[in-house]
Amino acid sequence: MKLAPRSFLASGHRGTPVASPLVLRAGWRALKLIAPLHPERPATLALVSNRSTPDTPLIKVALDACATRGISAALTQALRPEEFAPFLNAGGTLMQELIVLNLGAPRARSRWERPVSGDMVRHWPDEHIAELDYHAFGGFWHFDTFALADALAATPASRLRAIMVNGQPVGYLICGANDSRGFVQRLAVHPDHEGRGYASALLRDGLGWLGRRGVHMVTINTQLDNIRAKDLYERHGFVLDSERLGVIGFHIGAP
Repeated sequence: MKLAPRSFLASGHRGTPVASPLVLRAGWRALKLIAPLHPERPATLALVSNRSTPDTPLIKVALDACATRGISAALTQALRPEEFAPFLNAGGTLMQELIVLNLGAPRARSRWERPVSGDMVRHWPDEHIAELDYHAFGGFWHFDTFALADALAATPASRLRAIMVNGQPVGYLICGANDSRGFVQRLAVHPDHEGRGYASALLRDGLGWLGRRGVHMVTINTQLDNIRAKDLYERHGFVLDSERLGVIGFHIGAP
């Protein structure tokens, strides 16, 4: 089994100024560890495409790597129920259930009405987007620049678009495409700017981009109790799937 190196890689995320995650491998199994910018924030544990689900020993190596860096908590990406077992066996706890919604023919739903104010622009996952994400999602669940960059790198094609007001982002959306499948990875609007149509504008813009790339099905997930988000997606044609996902969390002790 490959042990965690002393420092994380710094080759950059597809041209962004953000460090790459640490990828741990054991045979065909792999696990991606995204360190937070600040040790008091949780690390992210993510699966690696085209690799087998990590087993419990590999997950423990990742948790040990967190402990040696003073990171006290970690969260998985959204997992399917059949992927839970090794994470739970490594000491994790199911922290949150997520619902899944799907939309076919995204281009037909993509007519974009310009928001009341602001400009929509291509953006990088910088500290301004991270701060917006913090205000939208709260301290424990928010994405810092590392996690935002990894969301962009999760699919072969992706982009981050933001609505700017007075030079500052007030909402943003990350979406990605993998052949004919599309994904909305993150949608956030600053609480001070809610109710102005920004979320709908970003979503329609993203669906248009996905449709132009030949995507036939778009998937999104949100918290089980986030009724407002569920209503937004259903207004834009998304249909609730029977599948549920889950986020597993770890509290990590000192090494």
